[in-house]
Amino acid sequence: MKKGALAGLLLVVAFLSGCELLSFLFRVPDAPTDVRASDGTFPDKVQIDWNPVSNAKHYEVYRAPTEAGEYEKIATTMGTRYYDGDVNPNIIYWYKVRACNARGCSAMSEPDSGFAQVQEETQIPPSPTNISASDGTYTDRVRVNWAEVAGASFYEVYRTVNPTGTYTQIGQTSSPPYDDYTANPGTTYWYKVRACNAAGCSALSTADSGYASKSGGGGGGGDELPGTPANLTASKGEYEDKIHVTWSPVSGAERYEVFRGSSEGGPYGQIAETTGTSYDDEDNLVPCQSYWYKVRACNENGCGNFSAPAEGWREFRMVPPEGVDASDTRSDGILVSWDPVEHADCYKVFRAVSATATSWDLVGDCNEVQTASSYLDTTATPGVTYWYRVKACNEEPTCGCSGFSAPARGYRTCYPMAPENVKAQLSAGKVQITWDPVEDPPTGNDVPKYEIYRATSEEGPYTKVGEVTGSPADTSFTDDPPDPEAGEKVTYYYKVKACSSVADCGCGPLSAAASVTIEG
Repeated sequence: MKKGALAGLLLVVAFLSGCELLSFLFRVPDAPTDVRASDGTFPDKVQIDWNPVSNAKHYEVYRAPTEAGEYEKIATTMGTRYYDGDVNPNIIYWYKVRACNARGCSAMSEPDSGFAQVQEETQIPPSPTNISASDGTYTDRVRVNWAEVAGASFYEVYRTVNPTGTYTQIGQTSSPPYDDYTANPGTTYWYKVRACNAAGCSALSTADSGYASKSGGGGGGGDELPGTPANLTASKGEYEDKIHVTWSPVSGAERYEVFRGSSEGGPYGQIAETTGTSYDDEDNLVPCQSYWYKVRACNENGCGNFSAPAEGWREFRMVPPEGVDASDTRSDGILVSWDPVEHADCYKVFRAVSATATSWDLVGDCNEVQTASSYLDTTATPGVTYWYRVKACNEEPTCGCSGFSAPARGYRTCYPMAPENVKAQLSAGKVQITWDPVEDPPTGNDVPKYEIYRATSEEGPYTKVGEVTGSPADTSFTDDPPDPEAGEKVTYYYKVKACSSVADCGCGPLSAAASVTIEG
């Protein structure tokens, strides 16, 4: 401990003792301040930042569709930045953060809104950030790297030997990194980058220096660098205490460098070096949070290109349900169904009147939708089109709920459903048809009219033979069908349909058939 810090602690101890000292050292942290959510910076995510809080061990990030809406926890992180990738472009989201330690969690921070926005090429992209140039890593080049810029179509790379001099363009690339093979070994260069698209180019970035090494390869192996590692994978919830990273071996590699980032676009920092083709990352990882990995192969001549990134996380994390569907033929509600999600304890069903709505209402909570993979929304208004999204949830381990599923369109018909339990029987030489009453969706009462149909085969065609009306209509009808010839038998089939009190809604579908056989 530094002398200044020790003196400060002794000064506190001088004034505090016993419970007061424990309360000071282990108090609940204050609420985070200066919460900032990005406004259209990225096409597929929102970046949330906040000021660090003294004595906080981790932070919880919450989101709501409106400033005064219900905030739902979406992440736990140890840093002061989080990328929310479960967003739709051009939709505004509101964020709050609270700080936590072993003693508990703070109050919520003040909210801030943010949104993702697909960059149009009528807008010049911002300048690249996180510029880095390799320092002696290679003998034949300087590698220049940077964070990718949303909306950029290509990048221009500039160089100078004098950091205060004029920068000259030396190359162009569609994505980072850029290898400067014109660099003289042992000479230090300064590099800047700018992002471009059809609308133009950004200002030049900040500069970083780099150089190629003068040292030779040696060992009789020439000056060849190893290739790029392939088949990089990171475990997705298979382990509670680590993320297992693996890749295919590279010819000529003597060792591998493992890098990790908090988002796919980086920045990445080296976390390990190994001679094998796997690595277990156990470095105080936050459960269920995404981490991204890259690996490069190295030998005595330097290091090759980075692999493609791979995403991984520790502990099991819920994934959004797939195959979400909403019915458009039922009058008793809208049936929302989806494919079951492994390890899901329950589901949450949300509804809106637009697929791109900024606010989604919770219509089916976990206490209503347990392990079933369907939900009947009986609160839907007949004749109104709705959109539904579903989340899968699990509390063991405490990874919470998944993000939203893709939206599905549903519709509750205003015409009644087909009558059920239709029966036909002979009574005094006539046929008595009965059925169960049917609800009229627009009013919630029993329907005011039924239509009765008859055929001489189950497949039809069916001809209307009568109707009953009333408030509500009776659920029986007597038919006097043609008598068969002497010695013959005829089977008659009957179906019934229910009709709404609202003219535009009309009548529903025919019921299942009931039959009766009459002898001549």
